[in-house]
Amino acid sequence: MNKIEALEWKAEKYSLGRAMTAAKADGTVLKVADVEPAHEGAVGYTSRDKIIHLAYEHEIMDGLDKNHKRAFRMGVCTHELMHQILTDFVILERNVIGLPSYEQRIFAELNNIIEDARIEHYAYQFVGGALLSSLKFAIAHTYKIAHPLEECPNALTQFMNALVMYGDLGPLIGHFTFPEAKEAFMKSAELFDAGIHEVSPRKVIKITKQIFEIARPLWQDE
Repeated sequence: MNKIEALEWKAEKYSLGRAMTAAKADGTVLKVADVEPAHEGAVGYTSRDKIIHLAYEHEIMDGLDKNHKRAFRMGVCTHELMHQILTDFVILERNVIGLPSYEQRIFAELNNIIEDARIEHYAYQFVGGALLSSLKFAIAHTYKIAHPLEECPNALTQFMNALVMYGDLGPLIGHFTFPEAKEAFMKSAELFDAGIHEVSPRKVIKITKQIFEIARPLWQDE
């Protein structure tokens, strides 16, 4: 990043922070900052704090021109804003405490996949204009460059990637090569739909628990 790009990025983060603060509309001041070294490789993330972390460059943006990269970043930022508005991180933490560390990671990832689709489903109730358009662009672009299911190295990854695709735009890219992943997906699809349309974060956690148990045969022997 040269000096001019650094200045433009600083201005973009400030502008996004103001846009996110206005969209949240509850008096909370949100800031947009760079991805921290501990989370290197992430395109964007948020937590219970009032900071949305966003990557300036990421491989997911390869091939996009400058304007579309900016639109993608705004879309990712809007996605993280919706987590700030709708996701209850406290409830998630309470439900993973006590699980073995590897089960915590799987449970949190499954919950995040459901939450991602859910918050995007409800986004139109909170944002519009450029924010909503950029969110839709980011979803469509992510879906467009997704690797086919047959490239997944194991059944659990294939199952989770299928849920992500289903949550983004619906049709799956590629085909299942692990029968157990397909079976788990078919058993989870109706629950996943319910999670996307669920208003209560507590009920989403209950749905996550059900999908978690359905998926257990995919990872319990690993």
